[in-house]
Amino acid sequence: MKLWFLFISTVMFCLGNVRAEELSLLDLPVNDFKVGFGDLWISKTIDDRPVYLKGKPCEEYLFAHAPSRVVYDIPQGITSFSAWGVRPSGKSNIVGSWIYIVKIDGKEVFKSKPLLEYPSLEVFILKKA
Repeated sequence: MKLWFLFISTVMFCLGNVRAEELSLLDLPVNDFKVGFGDLWISKTIDDRPVYLKGKPCEEYLFAHAPSRVVYDIPQGITSFSAWGVRPSGKSNIVGSWIYIVKIDGKEVFKSKPLLEYPSLEVFILKKA
Protein backbone atom coordinates (compact mmCIF):
# COMPACT_ATOMS: atom_id res chain seq x y z
CA MET A 1 0.00 0.00 0.00
CA LYS A 2 1.31 3.47 -0.86
CA LEU A 3 0.54 6.43 1.42
CA TRP A 4 0.83 9.86 -0.20
CA PHE A 5 0.89 13.25 1.52
CA LEU A 6 0.26 16.19 -0.77
CA PHE A 7 0.85 19.65 0.66
CA ILE A 8 -0.35 22.86 -0.89
CA SER A 9 2.07 25.42 0.65
CA THR A 10 4.61 25.27 3.48
CA VAL A 11 3.68 22.59 5.99
CA MET A 12 4.58 21.10 9.28
CA PHE A 13 3.41 17.57 9.80
CA CYS A 14 3.65 16.57 13.45
CA LEU A 15 3.27 12.82 13.15
CA GLY A 16 0.85 10.62 14.99
CA ASN A 17 1.03 6.87 14.61
CA VAL A 18 0.12 4.43 11.91
CA ARG A 19 -1.65 1.84 14.05
CA ALA A 20 -1.51 -1.94 14.06
CA GLU A 21 1.83 -2.44 15.72
CA GLU A 22 2.20 1.23 16.75
CA LEU A 23 4.46 2.04 13.83
CA SER A 24 5.67 5.63 13.40
CA LEU A 25 6.18 7.01 9.90
CA LEU A 26 9.51 8.31 11.14
CA ASP A 27 10.61 4.67 11.40
CA LEU A 28 9.80 3.99 7.74
CA PRO A 29 11.92 5.01 4.75
CA VAL A 30 10.43 7.65 2.47
CA ASN A 31 9.70 5.98 -0.88
CA ASP A 32 9.60 9.22 -2.89
CA PHE A 33 9.31 12.95 -2.23
CA LYS A 34 9.29 16.32 -3.90
CA VAL A 35 9.39 19.61 -2.02
CA GLY A 36 8.87 23.14 -3.27
CA PHE A 37 11.95 24.56 -1.56
CA GLY A 38 14.90 23.19 0.37
CA ASP A 39 14.72 19.55 1.40
CA LEU A 40 12.50 17.14 3.30
CA TRP A 41 13.48 17.48 6.95
CA ILE A 42 12.77 15.17 9.88
CA SER A 43 12.32 16.97 13.23
CA LYS A 44 13.88 20.19 11.86
CA THR A 45 12.40 23.25 10.19
CA ILE A 46 13.89 25.25 7.38
CA ASP A 47 14.90 28.05 9.79
CA ASP A 48 15.04 26.15 13.10
CA ARG A 49 11.81 27.64 14.46
CA PRO A 50 10.15 25.56 17.19
CA VAL A 51 7.07 23.48 16.49
CA TYR A 52 4.18 23.23 18.96
CA LEU A 53 1.14 21.00 19.05
CA LYS A 54 -1.62 21.83 21.52
CA GLY A 55 0.72 24.29 23.23
CA LYS A 56 3.49 21.73 23.84
CA PRO A 57 6.75 21.27 21.93
CA CYS A 58 6.54 18.72 19.13
CA GLU A 59 9.82 16.80 19.00
CA GLU A 60 9.11 14.43 16.07
CA TYR A 61 7.80 15.86 12.84
CA LEU A 62 8.15 16.03 9.09
CA PHE A 63 8.79 19.41 7.44
CA ALA A 64 8.15 19.90 3.73
CA HIS A 65 7.91 23.25 1.95
CA ALA A 66 5.08 23.29 -0.56
CA PRO A 67 4.12 22.43 -3.03
CA SER A 68 5.31 19.04 -1.87
CA ARG A 69 4.60 15.33 -1.98
CA VAL A 70 5.85 12.58 0.35
CA VAL A 71 5.23 8.89 -0.41
CA TYR A 72 5.63 5.90 1.92
CA ASP A 73 5.22 2.16 1.30
CA ILE A 74 3.06 1.06 4.22
CA PRO A 75 3.49 -2.51 5.49
CA GLN A 76 0.64 -5.02 5.24
CA GLY A 77 -1.75 -5.12 8.20
CA ILE A 78 -1.85 -1.38 8.90
CA THR A 79 -5.46 -0.43 9.63
CA SER A 80 -5.38 3.27 10.48
CA PHE A 81 -3.30 6.42 10.27
CA SER A 82 -3.25 9.63 12.30
CA ALA A 83 -1.23 12.83 12.15
CA TRP A 84 -1.50 16.55 12.87
CA GLY A 85 -0.94 19.31 10.34
CA VAL A 86 0.56 22.39 12.04
CA ARG A 87 2.80 25.33 11.21
CA PRO A 88 6.13 26.47 12.65
CA SER A 89 6.00 29.05 15.43
CA GLY A 90 7.14 32.64 15.08
CA LYS A 91 5.98 36.21 14.50
CA SER A 92 7.19 36.26 10.90
CA ASN A 93 5.12 33.20 10.07
CA ILE A 94 3.11 32.72 6.94
CA VAL A 95 -0.50 32.78 8.11
CA GLY A 96 -1.53 29.39 6.76
CA SER A 97 -3.73 29.07 3.68
CA TRP A 98 -2.42 25.62 2.80
CA ILE A 99 -4.31 22.34 2.83
CA TYR A 100 -3.38 18.73 3.61
CA ILE A 101 -4.27 15.80 1.35
CA VAL A 102 -3.71 12.11 2.14
CA LYS A 103 -3.96 9.46 -0.57
CA ILE A 104 -3.78 5.69 -0.18
CA ASP A 105 -2.83 3.79 -3.34
CA GLY A 106 -3.64 6.92 -5.35
CA LYS A 107 -7.15 7.38 -3.89
CA GLU A 108 -7.79 10.56 -1.91
CA VAL A 109 -8.94 9.63 1.61
CA PHE A 110 -8.47 12.98 3.37
CA LYS A 111 -8.50 16.63 2.33
CA SER A 112 -8.42 19.41 4.90
CA LYS A 113 -9.87 22.87 4.75
CA PRO A 114 -7.27 25.66 4.52
CA LEU A 115 -5.31 25.82 7.79
CA LEU A 116 -6.64 29.34 8.49
CA GLU A 117 -10.15 27.89 8.89
CA TYR A 118 -9.11 25.90 11.98
CA PRO A 119 -9.18 28.12 15.12
CA SER A 120 -6.07 26.48 16.60
CA LEU A 121 -4.21 26.40 13.24
CA GLU A 122 -3.87 22.65 13.83
CA VAL A 123 -5.48 19.97 11.64
CA PHE A 124 -6.10 16.46 12.99
CA ILE A 125 -5.79 13.91 10.19
CA LEU A 126 -7.30 10.46 10.74
CA LYS A 127 -7.98 7.62 8.34
CA LYS A 128 -9.39 4.30 9.53
CA ALA A 129 -9.75 1.21 7.34
